[in-house]
Amino acid sequence: MIRSALSFYLLLYSGLVSAQLFQPPSYPSKEFRNPLDIPISLAANFGEIRLNHYHMGLDIRTEHRENLPVYAAADGYIFRIKIEPFGFGQAIYIRHTNGFVSVYAHLNSFYPALASYIKQKQYELERWDISMELSPDLLIVKKGDLIAFSGNMGGISGAASAF
Repeated sequence: MIRSALSFYLLLYSGLVSAQLFQPPSYPSKEFRNPLDIPISLAANFGEIRLNHYHMGLDIRTEHRENLPVYAAADGYIFRIKIEPFGFGQAIYIRHTNGFVSVYAHLNSFYPALASYIKQKQYELERWDISMELSPDLLIVKKGDLIAFSGNMGGISGAASAF
């Protein structure tokens, strides 16, 4: 009896100590904005179990509309562009000044300067599907900058954008 009570207290005490050693990370609460100018309604959530994988994003409903303006959620720079027939379709990856990364997927089109840059690269590479890593000083964005237009490119059913 004494031994089991002692074990229980040691277990309880070790839980209190580890809880103090390993604090959960704090996330910025005011740094990010909604990437769309409509209320957020999720079509799919991060970590949902699918038939053969976990869903790795937040799919935001676009009220069954396409070509809604998509805005940078926070300051940063576009560090990757990916265009593929399946998966994310057309996607922008932004590395933010706070270290977080946001991904904007299933886009119909990019903002004009980026679209022009991508078209030039596609002609140089002689292919439509591309995956490019960009330098930090090439495409800097500010919170609220127009970066793309929502769509349903890639592996998606219905109009929604994934972030």
